Amino acid sequence: MLRLKQAMDELKIPQQEFVKYSGWSKTQVSLTFKTGKLPADSAKFAGSVVLFACEARPEIEAWVAEQGLIVENLLDNLDDSAAPPAPDLERCLCEIAGRAMLANATSRSMVIDLARACDLLRRRLVDLVGPDAPYMVKIEGEVSKLLRQA
Repeated sequence: MLRLKQAMDELKIPQQEFVKYSGWSKTQVSLTFKTGKLPADSAKFAGSVVLFACEARPEIEAWVAEQGLIVENLLDNLDDSAAPPAPDLERCLCEIAGRAMLANATSRSMVIDLARACDLLRRRLVDLVGPDAPYMVKIEGEVSKLLRQA
């Protein structure tokens, strides 16, 4: 992931603003932001990033300064886009909720109740962060770790 994407996410600046300002295609910007791999004309893209940060959205320049970086560091690849696959959240929820239900219930409908509880928990998580959240995999991994510690 490009550091510029991190800055824009934290400052709640839509990616579309960079697309409009820079003239790069939405697809190219999205691909570059996610993978951190600059397009063939990397000098032009780098120039667009610097101008966007310094002229169009000075709050990005302030964010960079707060991080102790320089504007050119917005082009750094954070190697964050390919987060390691998270443990299956649904399986983790079944394990945790299953232990609690086994300890407290003995009815035949326990399996159905367990499936419903896990589905409800996952839907609530998606409602909280949104189905298209860029860090959903990372969040699911963190939730799984927390549940396993409980």
